[in-house]
Amino acid sequence: WPTGLLNYPFLSLYACEKYSLVDDPVPLENAPQYELVKRYEKGSMFRNKLFLPFGLAFDCYVSEDDFLQLSVAERAVALLQAVILSNQTQPEQHNLAQIGLSDLRQGATTFSLEDTVAARRETALTLSSFSQTSFEGKISVNERSILVLQTPFDSGWQALQDGQTVPVTKVD
Repeated sequence: WPTGLLNYPFLSLYACEKYSLVDDPVPLENAPQYELVKRYEKGSMFRNKLFLPFGLAFDCYVSEDDFLQLSVAERAVALLQAVILSNQTQPEQHNLAQIGLSDLRQGATTFSLEDTVAARRETALTLSSFSQTSFEGKISVNERSILVLQTPFDSGWQALQDGQTVPVTKVD
């Protein structure tokens, strides 16, 4: 269980968490997306029914300033709906539609977790190889998008799209 997500089971969706082995089962027993797989002598294993795969595509963005004005619950929803671009990033270079603060707040009230998870899975990266130093995969999107890899950013990363070098950007 990633420490930073310990009190936020909703964010485990975004963090590709498919299974959780926990000492205290109560928080996950009360989270609707988890189902008990097995109890052990000193713990319990749960499966996250709504987990998201590694590598999510987003065709719209939220500015960091707007994101930071949201409540914690609204931020969790925003992470599933758009990529968060820092104030130092030039959004026009990505050519994505911006979602404003009022739209984010309204979207948080009409948000459907199941529909959002289905949409994210549909445009997620499909890995074909994965090692400690590289991975490859395919993704199919209908709109210009940013591929977000839910892992800490490293400035030494390099990315190729169809064999051509593309820029990498720290997001979220």
